[in-house]
Parts: sequence; structure tokens; C-alpha cells
Amino acid sequence: MTMDAAALAGIVFDVRQWTGARVDRVFQPSASEVHLSLRRPGQAQRLCLGLRPDLPRLHFTAARPENPAHPPAFCMGLRKWLEGARLLRVEYPPWERWVGLHFAGRSSLGDEVELGLYAELIPGATNLVLVRLPNRQVLAALKPGTTSYQPPPPLSGPLPGQVSEEALAAGLQGEGPAWQCILGTVRGFGPVLAREAVYRAGFDPGAPPRLVEPARLTRAVGGIAAEVAAGQFWPAAYCDGQGRPRLWHVLKLAHLPGHVAEAAETASAAADRFYTAHLEEAAFRSRLSALQGALASARKRLERKRLAQAADLQRAGAAGDFRLWAELLTAYADRVPPGTATASLPNYYLPGSPEVSIPLDPALNARANARVYFDRHAKAERTRRAATKELERTGAELEYLERVSETVEACRTVQDLGEVWEELGAAGFIRNPPGPAGTRAPKPDFTGLELVSSRGDRIMVGKNHRQNEQLVRVARPDDVWLHARGVPGAHVLLRPGSDQGREWPSRESLEEAAELAAHFSRAGKARWVEVDWTRARHVRRPRDARPGQVIYDHQQTVRVSSVPRLFPSRNPPAG
Repeated sequence: MTMDAAALAGIVFDVRQWTGARVDRVFQPSASEVHLSLRRPGQAQRLCLGLRPDLPRLHFTAARPENPAHPPAFCMGLRKWLEGARLLRVEYPPWERWVGLHFAGRSSLGDEVELGLYAELIPGATNLVLVRLPNRQVLAALKPGTTSYQPPPPLSGPLPGQVSEEALAAGLQGEGPAWQCILGTVRGFGPVLAREAVYRAGFDPGAPPRLVEPARLTRAVGGIAAEVAAGQFWPAAYCDGQGRPRLWHVLKLAHLPGHVAEAAETASAAADRFYTAHLEEAAFRSRLSALQGALASARKRLERKRLAQAADLQRAGAAGDFRLWAELLTAYADRVPPGTATASLPNYYLPGSPEVSIPLDPALNARANARVYFDRHAKAERTRRAATKELERTGAELEYLERVSETVEACRTVQDLGEVWEELGAAGFIRNPPGPAGTRAPKPDFTGLELVSSRGDRIMVGKNHRQNEQLVRVARPDDVWLHARGVPGAHVLLRPGSDQGREWPSRESLEEAAELAAHFSRAGKARWVEVDWTRARHVRRPRDARPGQVIYDHQQTVRVSSVPRLFPSRNPPAG
């Protein structure tokens, strides 16, 4: 959802409440995103200026994205002028798509200067420009252009509060649904406001334009304009049936059947709720697609390698005649005259001793030819043994990739995908995942799913091989370790809670943990699954095993449902 002019008006209202705050720090997490850390006595906020052409945005945010190790030149320019500057006022022409933030700062010589940071939030034509006022000298620009800045020209169409019935009637002469026909007729209206206006006029937003009465639509548009002008904002994020935010706005929207409105305290809170979820879901899907593509490429390489190794093995197997020929030439050397190119000798290994035709090097005698064939047979045997081992190794790698592919299906967050990618990178199958350079924060001991059983015991679920490996490392000897019997799947660790006086593990906690092990396994679609459990002291990692691979003994088996009672929430993929 792009930010329309009414939504931007609500954000501007929020930003104006911070007039007088100082810029503490400037960050640029990505090429199209700048954060200003604003501070005033006892309070701090981070203002996000998102300049992606397809997703322009401006709002306060709770997000703290990772920053590059070396700030871009544009970020350094903003820091030079804005850090320590005080926000004076916010310039915003009604129903436009740009905002000017005016600051009181100082030049490198210590002189007081007024600065303007202009955010152009027009889809497809975004920019962020820092200028020195009043002459509008450009000091830094995300997309450099002229040295003297001019704000974007006004959007086309009359202002919503001034649009006439005749203008709307003319707009409704177009093709397509009614809401589309008023997009270019009313200034600052985007798809959300256009649908809302048609709905408030008493018509289906997707109805043909000829069915919409211009008079009623004019009153609806005027009502929306009056709400924005009066600051009658009702910010909310609108979520689908699965709780995922699908859009947000500062006006109360009535045209969204099937959506649940989650009211927010401020416009920025609603915007941040939506954009955070939207960007995290987009990042998850992008990383998932990249990981699946990398896995597919790795499998194709291994398949080609396996075919080549199988061909080598077949050729090595066909060289088994060399030993027979060498033995026959040794046994019947006196029957082979010098200079012969082919010898026909009886094969005494077969009934009736049929004749075998043996090609010879005429320059060598029979025994010398026999030595050549013994050497060729030995070489072929070495090749066969090596090819057999390589073929087995390649088969094991393909099986490993298949197991990894199953863990990818259970990933729900970008972090889950990153762990799988790092595991494959460490194993040499794919390159390391893309991401900002620089020092990363220390990783926690366990990054998988953590739940609490109905009896208060801690349950840890490893949803990929790296998290399974983490569980092997953090397990205590008396913890209960669980795994679906005979199939790849998640390791599950059951650890006692605070109540140490009762018999442990309790049947309830054991069954709940076993259900999670069943659900996060290859057998997870079956109705009933057998799950092994044992104490962690009986679980060990074989030498040279892949991450997460273990062997165990002293196990017991329970049969449980694959639909766990402690099922994790099905929130949208997030970071």
C-alpha cells in the first residue's frame, strides 16, 4: 500500500508534536532508507524516511535495522549538517506527497543556519534532499540533480474539499470500476481513499461508473476532506483473518469486509505496524525464494556429479576382462608367437573352455602384454573403489540436501532461513547469504521455538539442522530428548520447570513435547506418529556427522497425534 495524501497528513500531525526535538543520530540502513533519531528531555523517537520508489513512507518506528559498517556518503553528509540540529517546523502543503522538515543547525564555521530536509514521497519518483535555506542550496541528495532545489509541482486535479460535481461526473465517464475513475480526478486520492469514497457514497467500489451518482460521491469526497482538515484521525492497521496487516490508514475505513481493524494510538504506530510486517514478509519470501533456488542449483550440481561418477564406475567395471586376459596370457604364453596382434586362448574358468579373443601389442611378447593387462586391471580397480566411495558420498549429500529442504518448509522467520543458509554455506553447498557487512551480534545459545508445557516445563524445538545442533550442545544430561521415530525431523528437548518436587517427566509434558516432535517431522501429515524419547545423556553425535545428526539408545516410544496441543501461533513470516 502506498501512502496517500490523507495518510501522510496524519503522519505530519505526529511529527509536528516533536517540534523542538534535536537530531541525536542519523542512520542509513539501506540505499533507500534513512532514520533520524530525535531526542527531547526524557523521550526519544526514530523517524523513518523510506524512499523506495514502490513503497515511499514516513513515520516513527520502533525498528532498529542493522546498519552497514561503512556509512554511505549521503548519510555522512546528513550527519555533518543535521546531528545536533533542532526541528523548527514541518512544511506540508495539504493533499500533496512531499514534506519539508526545517531544522536550526550550524555550519562548519559555527554559524547558525536553517536547513530543510525535503522528502518527496511520490511513487516512482522518490527523493530526499537536504538544502540550506532560504536560497535552497542543495547540500546533499539521495538522487543528485540541480544545485538549487525546487519542491515537486502540485499534483493534478482539484483539492478534495473543492472538487465539483461536474468534475466527478466527467471522471465517471471512464472505463473500469468506479473507484479507478476518480483516481486522477481528485488530488491526493489513492486507491484506498477512492474505494472508501465510493463506498461512503452508498455504492460498491467495483461497480461500473454509470451506476454511481456524482452528487452523492461529491458529498462523500467532501466529507473525507473535512475529516482530514479537522484532524479527525482514527489510525488503525487492517488485518486479514490470519492477523496479518494488509493496509493501514488514519481514517476509519468502512469498505473492507473480512478485515479486522486494530486501532493504534498514533498514525505512526499504525504505519509502523503495517510496514514492519509487510517488509518482514517480503524479506522472508525473497530469502525463501533465494534459498530454494540455491538448494535446487546445489541438487542439480550433485545430480550431474552422480551421473558422471556412475559412468566412471561403469567404465571401471567393464575393465574386469583385463585380469582374465592377463591370466590367460600368463598361462598360455608359449602359444602366443611374437608380433601377434590378437590371440585366441581357451578360458579355463568356463565349462568347455571357450576361446577368448585378446588384443595384443605386437611389439611386446605374451608375458609383457600380460603385465600391461595386470597394471590396467589394478588401475581400474583403484578407479572402481574410488568411484564407489565418491558415488556413496554424493548420494549422502543429496540425501542431506533433501532433509534440509524439509527443514526449509518449517521455517517461519528470516532468522530461521538465515540459519539454514549459514549451515549450507559452512557445508560448502552454497555461498554465504547476502547481508550488511560488519560485526554481527553474538548469537544466542538457542534460536529455535520455545514453549511452556501445561505443567510448566520448558520445551525447545529445533526447526532446522542448526537449531538441532544447538539443542545437542545445550542439553543437560537429565533433559528428555525426543524425535519422531525413523524419519527426519526436529529435535525436541524437554526440560523441567520450577516444580522439582513432582515425578518428572509428567505424562502431560511428555505427550505435548512428543506431539511437537511429530508435527515438525516428515511424518507430520500423518494422523498418528511414533516418537522416541530418552534422556539427553544417551544422545551423542557421531564423528564427522552433519549438523544435527545424532545416535541414541535407551529409548522408549510413545504414539501421539501430529496436531500438537501447544501449536505455535501462525503469524505471518517475520524477521
